[in-house]
Amino acid sequence: MGLQQKLKSMKDDRDAEEHIKHTYSAKEWRVKLWSIEERKILDSIMQKLFDKDIIFSEEKQSEIELTINELLINSISACKEKSDALIDLDVHYSNNGLLIHVRDNGPGFNHREMIRKRRESSKYMGIKRFREIVITSDKYKGGTGLYCLIHYAGNFQFNDRGNEVTARFEL
Repeated sequence: MGLQQKLKSMKDDRDAEEHIKHTYSAKEWRVKLWSIEERKILDSIMQKLFDKDIIFSEEKQSEIELTINELLINSISACKEKSDALIDLDVHYSNNGLLIHVRDNGPGFNHREMIRKRRESSKYMGIKRFREIVITSDKYKGGTGLYCLIHYAGNFQFNDRGNEVTARFEL
C-alpha cells in the first residue's frame, strides 16, 4: 500500500471510529505524566479497547503506552515556554487498530531531518539499548518518541510544522 493510500486509510479510520480525547495545558500534562493520573489515562484507553473485545499482546500494549507517553513528553517539552500551551491527545479505536493523534500549539520541529537521523542511528538496536545511549550521550538528545513511531507504529504522519502527529497501530 502506497503512502497516499495509508494516509487516506488513517483518515477514514479516524472518521469512523470511537475515540477518547484529553486536552490539557502543558503544565497540567506535566503533572499528570509524573503522577498516578498518567496511569489512569493509559488504563482508561486500554480498558476501552478491552471493553470492545479488541485483543492485543502485552508487548503491543507496552509499545502503545510507551509511544503515547513519549509523544506527550515531547509536546510538553516543546511547549514549556508558552503560557497558553495546549496539548491534545486523541485516541481513535476500532477492531482494525488504534490511531493516536497528539497535537500541541508549540513551535514544532524539523521532523523530516530528525526521522532520517533516528532511522539511521537506531536501525539495529532495541529500545532498551537506545534509551541507554540517549541517557548517556551528548550526541543524542531525546528521540525516544521517534524511535517508538519508527519501530512500533504501522505508519505515522506529522503535519508540515511538526507539532502534530498521527500514528497507527495494527492490533
